[in-house]
This record gives sequence, structure tokens and C-alpha cells, in this order.
Amino acid sequence: MSNYRHTTILRDVLSASSSRMVALAFLGLHSAFVLSPAYANPGAVSEPRREQPAVILSPEVEKVRRAIHEQVKEHWFQVSIVNERDAVVLRGEVDSEQGRQRVVAAARSAVTKPIKDELRIRQTLTDDQIASQLRSTIAKEYPSLSPHIKIEVKDGTAYFSGNLGSHRDVDKVLATALMQEGLKDIDSELTSGGRPYGRRHLKAGKY
Repeated sequence: MSNYRHTTILRDVLSASSSRMVALAFLGLHSAFVLSPAYANPGAVSEPRREQPAVILSPEVEKVRRAIHEQVKEHWFQVSIVNERDAVVLRGEVDSEQGRQRVVAAARSAVTKPIKDELRIRQTLTDDQIASQLRSTIAKEYPSLSPHIKIEVKDGTAYFSGNLGSHRDVDKVLATALMQEGLKDIDSELTSGGRPYGRRHLKAGKY
């Protein structure tokens, strides 16, 4: 696979840029989404919904957001930071107890205000569950292609094989698979029109 194709898939699916932070403002919600170094481990830190549009994070929230962004890079997390009267509240999901401890420690290092931990540990899907969801999604999205695709999942990595009609078919199937919850990596041996399309190892975008 050429670097161009790999880059195109990641850009289209993850909307990744050279920066790790993308600021969004919609429906009165101001969020700052942070991607960890590996695309397989995205984390998000966001402010809660407000009745009026918010475009500037409060000082406490900004300090906590920045600390988590800088200090927690090896764990998946999706955290909402709420600046209440007596404490800064952390809500959302993390990948493990260790991840929870790292996020909370980062937040406490940033502000003197008490940190209230309301984080949940995310339930991990089994390989069989991931494979079942992948097959179901691809069958629904691409019913004419799914009969030609074999999918196996082991240790969070999905292995694709089979022959599709064109390189565009391969790209769109893998682009859909990249967003599968719980998936770490994709190892594809899909061929295009009976011709080798190259072994492709991709990082999933929704782990």
C-alpha cells in the first residue's frame, strides 16, 4: 500500500491533522478533543453543555484539560471536566483503573481546587464480540461486498482477507472497520480485482 492511500484513509476517517487538538463549538457545547500519540488510543476532554454558546474554557478547566493532554498519553480516555462551586468534577470513561489514576493525578497536579472523581472504567469487548460487530456493520453497509470478506479478530487486531472488485472497495471497507469500538489494529490481505493490494497494517480510530 502506498503512503498516499494510508494517509488518505486516516485523514478521511479520523480527520487527523498535525495538531492533536481539535476545538469544536456546537449546540452550546465547547469541547477540546485530544488524540494520544497512537491513533488507536484517542482521548477526549470536554466541557459540559451550556445554555449559551461557550468559546473560552474557564481557567480551572483549561488547566486540567492541558494537564491531562500532556501527562496521559498511554491510556484511552473520554473525560468531561465540570467546574463546580466546590470542586472540579471529572466524568466520563477510561480504559482501566491505572488510566483512571493517571487522569485524576494529572488533574490534581493542575489546580488546588479539589478534584471529584466520577470516572467509569470502560467495559472491554471480547474478540468474538468485535468480530461479530464488524461483520454485521460491513454486511449492513456493503451487502454486495461482505460475502467476499473473511474477518478474524485476535487480541484486538482484525485480520481481513478476500477479494474485492477494486481498490476503492478495499479502502471503504477498511475505512468503516477503522471506527469499530474496541479494535486496536487492522491487518489486511484483501486483494483488488484478483491482484495483490499490499499487506496493510492500520491503527483503528475508536479504541
